[in-house]
Amino acid sequence: MYKATKFMVDSVSTQGGYVWYYLPDLSRRWGEMEAYKTMIWVQDGGTVNVGHMLLDAYNVTGNEYFYQAAEKAAAAAMIWGQSNEGGWNYLIDFAGDRSLKNGMLLLAKNGWRLEEFQHYYGNDTYDDDVTSDAARFLLRMYLEKLDPKYKPAS
Repeated sequence: MYKATKFMVDSVSTQGGYVWYYLPDLSRRWGEMEAYKTMIWVQDGGTVNVGHMLLDAYNVTGNEYFYQAAEKAAAAAMIWGQSNEGGWNYLIDFAGDRSLKNGMLLLAKNGWRLEEFQHYYGNDTYDDDVTSDAARFLLRMYLEKLDPKYKPAS
């Protein structure tokens, strides 16, 4: 478990975050749609799920490495991607809002059932429990060690 987690943290993650699927050579990646290398998914199956799994591994093993990996998912990814209004979108693009808007429009233009990605305007979403799942993960991070850096974001 440690070896697999180390590979995910060191070779797969983008600034602590994750998408749903990767090609074995990591040349392409997907969330609900194909993602750029600067994008991570908040929505179920992405960063939040990985963060919960890392906290579960920490609780079972007591190995601090798993907690530190969860911190990367929470601090480096989720807090960075939280909007000024307090919620989250389906995905985060570390290249910024302009890249996110252009990327979403480009990637979703021919996608059936991807209408929500065709009209990005800096919005948060409660669809698919995106914002509530992200908040629960950050609350769990806070409760694990009562680290005050997680309290404002949750």
